[in-house]
Amino acid sequence: AEGGNAAYFVADLGLETERNRVLSWVQSYPLFGLVNNAGFGFTGRFLDQPEARLLAMLNLNIVALTDLTFRLLPGLLERGNGFVMNIGSVAGFVGVPFFAAYAATKAFVNSLSEGLSVELRGTGVHVIGIAPGKTESEFFDVAGMRGSNFLRQNVMSAERAAQLSLNALDKRKTLVVLGFRNQLSIWAAEFCPRWVTRMTLSWLYAEYRQKRPRDNSDA
Repeated sequence: AEGGNAAYFVADLGLETERNRVLSWVQSYPLFGLVNNAGFGFTGRFLDQPEARLLAMLNLNIVALTDLTFRLLPGLLERGNGFVMNIGSVAGFVGVPFFAAYAATKAFVNSLSEGLSVELRGTGVHVIGIAPGKTESEFFDVAGMRGSNFLRQNVMSAERAAQLSLNALDKRKTLVVLGFRNQLSIWAAEFCPRWVTRMTLSWLYAEYRQKRPRDNSDA
């Protein structure tokens, strides 16, 4: 809240030992909500990507999110109110070439959020999935996308994305795509034949066809 105090705890959520430390620290505060926003991705041919980095992405984007939700949700249910906000992606609605594994992790997040929102209806705990598109953050640097012509266009500010997410939470939405352009893209993907969507994505991500992924081991 404006004028309030904020506390933070730095941890690598991809590691179970670090998540345990976070969960112990959280016990010192009254919990009213969980925002699962940690994640990363990177581009390139699937088989060209470093296996260790690929597995680390799956561990952070899927395992950590699921673990934190599973372990913190009982406290919210006991309290009888609160929320879980999971940050998915518009990439989770379609299979994205040269971004396939990342998109698959976000498909998991989108699906888990939607399923839990129905499962927990009437408990006082609301689950919402947020599906942003291109948002200004360090994500582009880690993913090796900063120089992409396509991905530099129509980027939403982090502040705008946060405000839209909070508005959706206030309205108790279930799965929300941020931004009109992104909503239009998902609508088109749902109603067009799948082969049209695949061809379009192949064209949009063509610049990555010959690129080897950037080594982001220090990111």
